Amino acid sequence: MDEDLGPHLAALANAVVAFVETNESGPLLDAATATAAVTVAAAAEAGARDDLATSWAVVAMFHSCRQEVEAYEATASAPLDSAWLLLVLSAAASDQVPDQLRQLAYAVAEAVTIERQARAAMRAVTKAIFQDDLAILDASMATLIIAADDAELPPRTWLRCQNKLASSYWHRFDVTHDPLDLDRALAINELVIADADGRDRAEAEIARVSLLLERFRITGAAEDLVRLEGLCATSAEGAAPLDHFTRELVIVLRNARLEQFETTSNPAWLDAAIDLGERAVRNSRDAESPVLLAAHAQAYVTRHELTRNAEDLDKAIEYYRYSHAEAVDPPLAFSVAVALWDLLSQRSRIRPSKEDRDELIDLSLKLTPSFNGDLRTELEHRRSRLLWDRFNETLSPEDLNAAIQAARAPADRPDVRLASGDLSNLCYMLQVQYRRTNNLGDIDDAVTYGRRATHLPHGDSAAEARHLSNLFGALALRADAGREAGASRETRSLLDEAVRVAERATHLFAPDDPNGVSHRNNLAVALWGRFQAGGAPEDLDRSIEHAQLSLATNPSEEASSSLGPTLLAALTIRFDRMRDTATLDQITELINRGVSPAPTWLNALGKLLELMNRLIDDALPIEDMEFDAARLTKYSQIRDELLPVYEQCAVFMSFELVDTGAQTRNLELVEDAIGILDHAMSLADEPRSAILIGTRGEFLIRRWQLTLARADLDDAIASLIRAADLASADHNRTSVMAALHRRSAATALIRRFRRRRNAADLDEAEQQLLLAEPVLAKHEPDAHAELTSTLASVRATREHPPHLIIHSDVGEAGREDLTSPYATANVQAWNRGEPRKSGLTWVQTDDTERGVQPSEPAP
Repeated sequence: MDEDLGPHLAALANAVVAFVETNESGPLLDAATATAAVTVAAAAEAGARDDLATSWAVVAMFHSCRQEVEAYEATASAPLDSAWLLLVLSAAASDQVPDQLRQLAYAVAEAVTIERQARAAMRAVTKAIFQDDLAILDASMATLIIAADDAELPPRTWLRCQNKLASSYWHRFDVTHDPLDLDRALAINELVIADADGRDRAEAEIARVSLLLERFRITGAAEDLVRLEGLCATSAEGAAPLDHFTRELVIVLRNARLEQFETTSNPAWLDAAIDLGERAVRNSRDAESPVLLAAHAQAYVTRHELTRNAEDLDKAIEYYRYSHAEAVDPPLAFSVAVALWDLLSQRSRIRPSKEDRDELIDLSLKLTPSFNGDLRTELEHRRSRLLWDRFNETLSPEDLNAAIQAARAPADRPDVRLASGDLSNLCYMLQVQYRRTNNLGDIDDAVTYGRRATHLPHGDSAAEARHLSNLFGALALRADAGREAGASRETRSLLDEAVRVAERATHLFAPDDPNGVSHRNNLAVALWGRFQAGGAPEDLDRSIEHAQLSLATNPSEEASSSLGPTLLAALTIRFDRMRDTATLDQITELINRGVSPAPTWLNALGKLLELMNRLIDDALPIEDMEFDAARLTKYSQIRDELLPVYEQCAVFMSFELVDTGAQTRNLELVEDAIGILDHAMSLADEPRSAILIGTRGEFLIRRWQLTLARADLDDAIASLIRAADLASADHNRTSVMAALHRRSAATALIRRFRRRRNAADLDEAEQQLLLAEPVLAKHEPDAHAELTSTLASVRATREHPPHLIIHSDVGEAGREDLTSPYATANVQAWNRGEPRKSGLTWVQTDDTERGVQPSEPAP
């Protein structure tokens, strides 16, 4: 053999010997791999063909040993080479192998054969444990005992065999519940501890305390608990950081304290277990952390069940959250999520919070696919209610849609038995969505689910009435949609059903029962709607009857606000037909109860005012009698008393609309507000409309700020000045209002001056400010101070005029000043009193009527 190859072969041989003796699979094997590769490469390069067999023999020995280790420890995916022994023995018998290596080959073959048998026995035990077959386990354990008794077995492999035997007896105890199996496991464990060191000894000590705890649970032997406490006490005491092994000892002692609590019901042991758990989780940063965190959370749950202490519930939720965040194993993640759901649900019932609600919503989305049957249905309904609660707070369309989808899922499954309340809630949510989207599919589904709800059993009359009320709401909305689409036959059918549903709900309560008021309200509204569709007098009379009965039973402001407009509209129609004093008295009494600035009230009051104006103008006979002055005076008096009420409602409601429109820059809302005032002005005479005209002027300024149309600004100025002139006759508060209108008009005039540079706007602004000044000085000091500043600014502008030219309305929007060179040239000409030709055909520099010819400016 070449001398250059000698050191390599010697190093390889020594590595194999060390591997067999120590059975280490760390750096030693890696170094041996490199040595083997160098040896083979060197032999091939040197052409030493006779020595290749020697090198390959040793390499085969080494790799075979390594494959055994890797297969046992599951550290490699390479299959075990079952033919390695043949390679080694073949090389050993060959004349090509030197004598000093031939003996090594036989020794390696023999040692690995023994170790391989032991490892095979350990694998068989592991397989038997997973198969959970006692007979197979006993047979594999017998084989392992024989293999472990071989005197030639390497020490490390012997320790592993003993650990596997101890685990086998422990598993056998789980099946047989025979304490002798635990005793055997502990006896073997003691042997391992006596011979092991380092990591092996630490693992064996953890197994010992775990076995002692298991035997204490079965026998209750105090000496086992004392031994366990002695072994774990050092790790459990103090606040020093724990490594993996000392943490396991703390966990075992914690479990022992829990066992003592379960057997004695002494809460002190539970407290001790929680304290030890706190120490253990602070050092938990490995794959076992989610399990430990969940177990620690459950200990807090147990204490909360005893003490009802809110802090324990909070702690349990906190640690379950940590466990859920770290859990990777799907079954564990699922079980933790279920526990977290239950605890959050419990806390939300005691102390509702947005954070818990939002977390429950997220958890429900993850948990729902994992359940079937009634549990899945319950979870879906719970999720729907949580989303509905959040929607009522946020008004988020996404939350509303998700709530509907969660409730719809079980409702559309044919095999699910639903409660009437669940379907009724879905009916109501779909009505809310329809009001937002105007999607007829939503309201059609609402009617369908509402009908299903009313056909199911109900818990009591109150629940039945509530479900009927929800169905009534869906029918009313669908009828309104049909009326707008011109489907009269379908609308009439829906109104008939709405009347029947409302009657059914009304009959559940006595006439004087306040709980039945809302349902009588529904009946009155349904009869009024059917009267509008069909014109049957009996529907009108019944609507009035039920509405008056409801208001008599519940005379609250809320009831009057919800039902009053419908009753007023019905009484107005009946008075228009009957012209009787009794109906007119009922109208007066209803209005005296109070009205609110709501669209329904405004519409009903407007219809009544229109009727009064018509009766006065037409001078129609009443009750087949000639019209007389007394009746005319009475109607005029009623009209005059109604007008302030109507105007007040119109102003309040229009202010809400215009404020919202200005904030959101929604021109449609501003237009609606102005339309309300225009209708109110059409019902009033000129002097009475001063407030409306002035308010309309203020609203026109808001519209101008959105449209930048000069017509709005001009109309606003004219309206404000007109309102101020009308109100000037009143020397009390009305005169203050006139002064405020004049100040607003002056401000608008100044804005218009900045845009068209017309000196007449400054003159008019100064005049309006001078008229308002004495009134504001007397009644509104703050406003007067602002007026004084504005007046000084106007006068300063008049004394030192800027570029006073007249602009047309074309292209005026957004222009507060002049920057064009054409405009500058004309301004300079205007200031000198000289006409100038310019490219701006709409400019004139004097008071004559001659036009200005366009021209290019001088170069």
